[in-house]
Amino acid sequence: MTFSGWMARSRTKFAFLLSALSLCLVDFHPEFVGLSLVFVGPGEALRIWAAGYRYKGQISTGGPYGFVRNPMYWGSTLVAFGLCAIAGSVWTWLLAISYFTAISLPAIKYEEESLREKFPVEF
Repeated sequence: MTFSGWMARSRTKFAFLLSALSLCLVDFHPEFVGLSLVFVGPGEALRIWAAGYRYKGQISTGGPYGFVRNPMYWGSTLVAFGLCAIAGSVWTWLLAISYFTAISLPAIKYEEESLREKFPVEF
């Protein structure tokens, strides 16, 4: 299995690990709760909307998949940024950006390559 494939399969485990670590770094800023909702609300709404258009064994092109290629990742990133705003620690931002760069991007690459192989015409 390639590194990208391994990351695609392990990304949730890393997300939980980094979330637990970031709880140790939190310097809660209640004044940013409103700002964070600008990210968390739309991010979770995008994830829910995208989940309704995912079908096993098929390529999704409807709903949010008609606008962006990876709406679940975009939604998760928005949620993470909102939570980072509440956390108020530069370390949580660094963890979130590192996670996206080191784990999500390789996973996206792997998933896109898999879809390109499985659905060469549609993708």
